[in-house]
Amino acid sequence: DPANQVVKRMVVEYELDGKPLRASVGENQTLRLPPEGQQGTLLIRRAAYGDIPDGPLQAALRQRIRDGHLVVRTGNEIAGDPAPNIRKQLHVEYAVDGMPGEMTLGENALLELPLSQAPAWQPGELAVADGQLHLVAWDKGDFQVQFADGTSRQLTAAAPPAEVPLAGPWTLRFPPNLGAPTKVSLPKLISWTTHPDEGVQHFSGTATYELAFTVPPEACQPGTKAMLDLGQVQVIAEPVLNGTPLGILWKPPFRVDVTDGLKPGMNTLQVRVTNLWPNRLIGDEAKPDYRDWGGAALKSWPPDALNNTPPPDTGRITWTTWKHYRAGDPLLPSGLLGPVRLRFARILTVAAP
Repeated sequence: DPANQVVKRMVVEYELDGKPLRASVGENQTLRLPPEGQQGTLLIRRAAYGDIPDGPLQAALRQRIRDGHLVVRTGNEIAGDPAPNIRKQLHVEYAVDGMPGEMTLGENALLELPLSQAPAWQPGELAVADGQLHLVAWDKGDFQVQFADGTSRQLTAAAPPAEVPLAGPWTLRFPPNLGAPTKVSLPKLISWTTHPDEGVQHFSGTATYELAFTVPPEACQPGTKAMLDLGQVQVIAEPVLNGTPLGILWKPPFRVDVTDGLKPGMNTLQVRVTNLWPNRLIGDEAKPDYRDWGGAALKSWPPDALNNTPPPDTGRITWTTWKHYRAGDPLLPSGLLGPVRLRFARILTVAAP
């Protein structure tokens, strides 16, 4: 055990038929080489288990942690420039509350750890509607509203309707010609990167979640507010309730008011989720390539680019002029991760002072 009581990862650099690749697994996970469905002559080039030197870069990042959070631009100002005039990437392996994770970012990207979390629900909040002040009580109890002139109002909120969990099963639909199946069924919400289908693991783009659910009549009565909480989303969500778009949610909290669109009985929810490109780029690196590379850049332009003709069908989805990633690089969490639920509140009018 190279680091007792510390969650570790094993990183293996290997070659498959002469092609350099990389794989990484967390502690107590299974590493299978070659990956399932691939064959070839295997050569292990390097393996490390919890053997990461505490060098200047690691020390510099640790010094920038404030109140358990790290936000830093991945530039040379962190710990100098190890390779002048060469575009670099920062690979970080970390643990949050004992749960391991890893992330790879390009130069000058923003590194934020842990991933943004939604703020906690408050028992109550004030809101103004139709010229009146209201207390929105998410929990039952006694509330006091203090005014600027020193006067106050006491209010008691009854228990709101019980929240409705939207756990699934979900239907997840993918657009054509992007490497993923037409649709998959999800008994519960997971990151696309942990799905057994390789096309889902490496999908980049916009996929649509679908769910039908039932709402009790008491949740739609006057004086009740309903909020759809999507939980964690990677990266952007566009919810549609009963055919009505609810806007674009691009940062926590992924919550939206659904009071006017919710109805007693059966409802339908669609959530279009868009992730980033790295997962597809990483997946494509495991597929045959017909281009001639000089390191990370193209050595020469291939005929399809020069003649504006379709590229050969090698199973690749993307076409780039730079090798941003390698096969086996860590995938970015993607999709609707949840938990998804409906929460309800009592709306009480606050008398003016």
